[in-house]
Amino acid sequence: MEARVEARIKQIIDICIRNIKFISISFGTAILLSSAMTYFSSTVYEARTILQIEPRDQSQIAGFESVTLGLEDGNSDLDQQEVIYLSRTAISEVKERLGHKQNIESLQKRIKRVRGTSTRRTFSSGSGGLLEFSYTNTDPELAVATLKTSNEIFIKNNINRFSEEARNSIAFLDESIKKIEYELAESST
Repeated sequence: MEARVEARIKQIIDICIRNIKFISISFGTAILLSSAMTYFSSTVYEARTILQIEPRDQSQIAGFESVTLGLEDGNSDLDQQEVIYLSRTAISEVKERLGHKQNIESLQKRIKRVRGTSTRRTFSSGSGGLLEFSYTNTDPELAVATLKTSNEIFIKNNINRFSEEARNSIAFLDESIKKIEYELAESST
């Protein structure tokens, strides 16, 4: 058995020696091509951002039921917030502010939610947690600006939505108070 292994090894060495010129040329060509590709290719940078999503207890807002935003039941708050973050409206505002040359759909696909250990849910109650997004580009400043602008738009839209909910809740309470005052005035006469 050892003799067969030794014979096979000698045979492989003989083949390599006879074809040393071809092997050297192939090896050298591969090194040249990989060096040229590395030298002439653009460096791609990845920017990442993490957003903390607080769990929302809709039952605390008087007169309002849980809003599903047109999404299927069973989706977590994080999944719903991801849809809002990557919505066509939000991404078109990013495109407009930064003058991106790509179309909206392409930009939506390039901003990706990162799913991994760093984005596991961190809240024991509710369905809040961390959302992490990444964006790659050959221009590192544009990559950072894209995510920064996306974050600003997302936060601004959330503040506006929560403010509107609060205004509606206050209006509902004011209307209820007036109705109760009227009913009390009617019953006391």
